[in-house]
Amino acid sequence: MAGQEFVFVGEALAFDFVNTEIAERRKAIDLLRGPDDFSAWWGAAAERYALPVTAGQAARPSFERAKALRGALRRIFSAVVAEKSPDDADMDTLNAVLAAGHTRLELMPGNRFGMQQVTDADQALLLPIAHSAAWLLTECEPERLHKCKNDWCVLMFLDTTKNGNRVWCSIDCMNRARSRENYARKQHSEN
Repeated sequence: MAGQEFVFVGEALAFDFVNTEIAERRKAIDLLRGPDDFSAWWGAAAERYALPVTAGQAARPSFERAKALRGALRRIFSAVVAEKSPDDADMDTLNAVLAAGHTRLELMPGNRFGMQQVTDADQALLLPIAHSAAWLLTECEPERLHKCKNDWCVLMFLDTTKNGNRVWCSIDCMNRARSRENYARKQHSEN
């Protein structure tokens, strides 16, 4: 990953997955350049969100689907943030992943019942991301889904603050944006 670290500021697995595309100095940077990067991100996400760590070989067949899902999710979330309707094709991409898994009831030891998630092996890593996206879209207030206010930033997040007024992905991003604004004001006033 050439020195880049994954950022986990989204407050939801789906947002943190979308946030594997970042911008530095107005240049787009894809942190998932190959299956190994996807495995590394999954390992970091699994630790953060207490997910099963089953990446390894499973990441290889899922990589292209993962990139397609990430693009669809970014466009869906961007549409929601802009109060527009998402594209049907993007919704189809998300729904295809959701359809790859189902829950079944299993008899456990001691005659107890438990829910078991059954997933198409090729979609196993994508299903928790898709469930997170579905949760964001159905259970969260749309006005709490945000893109960072910093025009040079592309990160998205769920505003979990009590008063619902978070607009920056991080304090550092806010400080960078304000520094640019102050510099621009100073340059304008000197001219």
